[in-house]
Amino acid sequence: MGGRREKAIRLVLRLYPATVRDRYGRELAGMLRHSPVPTRDLLDAARCAVIERVGHLHRPDVRVAFLSTLALLAAPLAFGATLLTLASAAVLTLDAAGAGAADERWARSAAASAVIPVAVLAVWLGRRAGRAVGTSRRYGRENDRETYRQDDRVNDHGKEPDRDHGRRDPAATAAAATVIAVPAAFGLGTAGLIGTPLLGEMLGENPSAALVAVALWAVATAAVGGLVGSLRRRGHRHGARLAVAVGAFLIMEFCCAAYVLLGVPAEAAPRAGALWWYPAAATGIDPGLVSGLSGELSEAVKGLPAVLTVCTLFALSLASTVPRPSRAATPTFPVASA
Repeated sequence: MGGRREKAIRLVLRLYPATVRDRYGRELAGMLRHSPVPTRDLLDAARCAVIERVGHLHRPDVRVAFLSTLALLAAPLAFGATLLTLASAAVLTLDAAGAGAADERWARSAAASAVIPVAVLAVWLGRRAGRAVGTSRRYGRENDRETYRQDDRVNDHGKEPDRDHGRRDPAATAAAATVIAVPAAFGLGTAGLIGTPLLGEMLGENPSAALVAVALWAVATAAVGGLVGSLRRRGHRHGARLAVAVGAFLIMEFCCAAYVLLGVPAEAAPRAGALWWYPAAATGIDPGLVSGLSGELSEAVKGLPAVLTVCTLFALSLASTVPRPSRAATPTFPVASA
C-alpha cells in the first residue's frame, strides 16, 4: 500500500504547475503520506491541482500558441503558392525571350530555380523564428524568478522551496518541443494539401506515395533537428551548421527516393539511378531517369520536392538558431531568512 500511495502522491504533485510544486510540494507530500483518509485527500489534491493548472494558463499565451500553430500548418501552402508564382513567372519570361518554347529543358530549369529565392526566405524566417523562441524562453525564466521572489516574500516559515524533485529545464523542454512541433505541423499541412483534389495533383501523381514520403520527411527532419540542437548544447556550432547542410540534403534524398520507390514502377524508374532522383528533380536537369525520357521524373514527383526542400530549410534553420538552454536545470534564487 505504501508503494502505491507514493506513486499516487508523485502523480498528483506532477499535476500542479512547477512554481506551486516547487514551493509547496514537500509540505503537500508529507500531508498526503500521513493522511488518515488518503483516497479522499488525494482526489481533493488532484482537484486543486487542476484548478491551479487552469489558473496558470494566460489567455495571451494560449492565443499566441494557437496563432503560431495555424501559421505552421498554413506555411506549406504559402511556400507552395510562392513557388508556383515564381516558377510561372520564370517560365513566362523565358518563353517571351523565345527560349522556353524552343527547349523544354530550359523551362524546367527555370521553374526549378524558383526554389532559390524561396529557400533563402525560408532560412531567414527560420532563423527569425528561432530567435523569437529564445526571447520567449528568456521572458519565461524572468517570470519564474519573479514568482520565486514573491513566494519568498510571503513565506512565513522561512523554508527553502522544494527543488529536489528534478524539475526539468523549461528552456530544454521548449527547444525539444520546437524541434518536433515544426516538422509535425509542416507535415500535417502538406498532407492536407495532398488530400485536396486540385492542389494534391501539383504535389505528385501518386497521393499515397506522397503521404508516406511526407510522413518520413517529418520524422527525419525532427531527428536531424534534434541532432543539431544537441550539437549546439555541447557548443559545437560548426558541427551544427555542417549537420544542417548535410542533413537537409540527405533528408531530401531519402524522401524523394521513398516517393519514387513507392509511386513509380521499377521498370519505369531503374533503382540504380536512385541517388540522382532528387538532384534531377531539384534542378530540372533530367537525363531520362524515368522511362528513359527527359522530364518524366519531374512529371512524376511534380512540386513535392520543392515544397519539402523549403520546409526542411526553415525547420533546420530554426533548430540551429534557438539559443542554447542554460546548463543549470533549476535557477537559484535568494531565499528570505527566517
